[in-house]
Amino acid sequence: MKRLIALLAVAGTILSASCRDSTPRDAESAAVEMKVYAVPASRSNEVRLMLQGALGGDNPVGRVTPGPGDTLVVVAPAQVQEGVRGLISGLDAVDPKAEPLQLTISYWMVVGRPLQNAPPDGPGYLVSGDSKLTAIESALATIVATQGPTEFTLMEKVQITALNSDRGIARGRHASVEQRISEIDGRVTGDVAVHVGGNTLDTRIALEPGQLLVMGQVGYSGGMGDAFDTDGSDDLTLYYVIMRQL
Repeated sequence: MKRLIALLAVAGTILSASCRDSTPRDAESAAVEMKVYAVPASRSNEVRLMLQGALGGDNPVGRVTPGPGDTLVVVAPAQVQEGVRGLISGLDAVDPKAEPLQLTISYWMVVGRPLQNAPPDGPGYLVSGDSKLTAIESALATIVATQGPTEFTLMEKVQITALNSDRGIARGRHASVEQRISEIDGRVTGDVAVHVGGNTLDTRIALEPGQLLVMGQVGYSGGMGDAFDTDGSDDLTLYYVIMRQL
């Protein structure tokens, strides 16, 4: 049975850590409030997507919806509202005539299997095939630290460049990727769907420039890309490595 495992979530929110404090200092700070914020029309969708990424997730702390005119309606505790207010007030400093921002996100689909007799003086992993995966060595090291010695092979790398907050789609030989990503103050958040054969990763990401997100799907049995030799009995895992390019 396939299951997803999160190995490294280099993520954050646009709000301070205190905004997710599960033990607020007093009842007033925990009270849910509804606030209406005016935002520049040209950035309304961008800010809404960013706030949805920050407020949502596995443990949502609030919600945001479009309001009348150029406004957003945010329902969240008072502490969270402070962070939202600070974010939106900072938009005034952004030059509305600036060139549209383009975001480039790279996706590596890497197949791994347990490595027997790993060299004692090595990194704990081997890479088979022509691709050496130098750009994601830190991700491979994180997998090894969690899963033990591993042999990797690259199935495919897909890269999408799209305008800020726009939908991006890319289709490779083995994988297809859909994304809608936004950036505010250097941090990108958004929704991503990666399809590899009958395997799908559908998730929300939050990344700083150059940081990595790694997830694995245990029980993988699809195509191998630059495959290592296998007799079909290996315990394979499909790893998704996602990075915002600088």
